[in-house]
Amino acid sequence: MSCRYPHSWPTAQDDGIFHSLQVTTDAFAQGDNRLVNHKTYYFMALAYGYNNYRPYDAVLGTGQDVQFKASRKAAVGSIRSYSGVPHDPSPEAGGTIQHAEYGSGVEMTKKEGKGNGMMDLELTAASEAAILENNIASTVTYAAGHGPVDIRVVDPLRVPDAEFELRVAGDDADLEDAVDAYWTLTNLTMLNDSDPDNDYKAVHESSSSIALLNEELLLNWGISVTVHQYAYPTGRQVHRAGALVHHL
Repeated sequence: MSCRYPHSWPTAQDDGIFHSLQVTTDAFAQGDNRLVNHKTYYFMALAYGYNNYRPYDAVLGTGQDVQFKASRKAAVGSIRSYSGVPHDPSPEAGGTIQHAEYGSGVEMTKKEGKGNGMMDLELTAASEAAILENNIASTVTYAAGHGPVDIRVVDPLRVPDAEFELRVAGDDADLEDAVDAYWTLTNLTMLNDSDPDNDYKAVHESSSSIALLNEELLLNWGISVTVHQYAYPTGRQVHRAGALVHHL
């Protein structure tokens, strides 16, 4: 007898776009699922559409029987697979020392602006001491990974020894919805060197506004930047412990 039966599909939160991730286990391994050094692993990203206007009823044959529709193409051309080989990078280039790892945050100093970007803020010990001593601070420095902007290392071997400046262009943008607000990251060390060709290379403007939660990769510098304007709750809603609570 021919009949439909349910089976599992991928689940997602639909809460933004990320472009980097860390893989530490082999999803197809039997037994020990840890990755094996010098073994080639293959990866593929597949976009899909989703619609479930009504739960499917197998008896009546009503509702959305196919909730997912897989893409046949990638953003540019056909869907491609990529390979990666985990290994210890320390023997490379006659000896390599990593000062960071994937996901490491960066220390940042706030010159202007307000807000926390829904991040867990933490000042450096030096900034806390300066505030306690002077009762005020014109600038504050956040500990690595605990600033109002999510800037993280995605390729430790490409991170330069440089100073950066991040600006959000809000002069001609409405920061309430932030549709026209874009960010610009400038490599000040590169900008101020003696090579005039670096003047253009030193400045990177975001490809989308901060109204969209989007992780943007800057692979030449080995980092990613995520800047998002979060809307305040309306009415008498407040955020508490990660949940949205209504006060009646």
